[in-house]
Amino acid sequence: MMKRLYTLFFASILCMSASFAQNEDVLRAEQLYENQLYDSALVVYENLLNQGYHNAIFYYNIGNVYYKKNDVARAILYYEKAFLLNPHDSDIQHNLNFTRAQQVDKIESLGHGFVKSWYTRLYRLFNPNVWIVLSIISFLVFLSGLALFFFSSQLLYRKLGFFLGVFLLLVSLVSYISAQSRYTELTAHEYAIVVEPTVSIKTEPLETSKDLTVIHGGLKVKILQEKQDWILIRLSDGNKGWIEKHFIEEI
Repeated sequence: MMKRLYTLFFASILCMSASFAQNEDVLRAEQLYENQLYDSALVVYENLLNQGYHNAIFYYNIGNVYYKKNDVARAILYYEKAFLLNPHDSDIQHNLNFTRAQQVDKIESLGHGFVKSWYTRLYRLFNPNVWIVLSIISFLVFLSGLALFFFSSQLLYRKLGFFLGVFLLLVSLVSYISAQSRYTELTAHEYAIVVEPTVSIKTEPLETSKDLTVIHGGLKVKILQEKQDWILIRLSDGNKGWIEKHFIEEI
């Protein structure tokens, strides 16, 4: 028993030490940023990321550092990463839109349609864990409504149980589907940002193949297929082509 207590005690001390060290590194990076020592601040932030501290604030701050270094492409990349984790933060949205406006390519988007846009806003309301909890709770209450419908002797309660059960079953299903959609969005890495200043899109995954068009740093593309060192991408206007893998970084 005492051995377990000692183990828990030392584990708690280690967790607290790691948290303090993280906070110190964050404060140090912020101080370096305020002193315009952007390269040094970037080293600290990337060290934190390498240690597994991934959150929207870190990505947002890294985006700010890259913007101060006049690297708009990587600023967009990290603002996109921050937006993916926290799509409701107004500062992230502002900086992302501001840097997107500075991107050279003005490609007309095909759009997503009203239903898909509405559904995207819906599943981004919560993270997958919250959606799953909501789905489970709704399903359990649905079972209660089902029991009320089958076992109540009063017509009013049976009607209440029926309509409540149908509604909560629908909520449970929508919540479950939303959890899957949000989880896929966070983990699939379907999109990337071009990080090279100028890139030629090829008809085939060969350096000698024909150039389709030229795109520039900061452009967001969708990843369709990977073949050795080449990536098949799709632009927002629907056009497809091949580029070398090292020209992009996944969001």
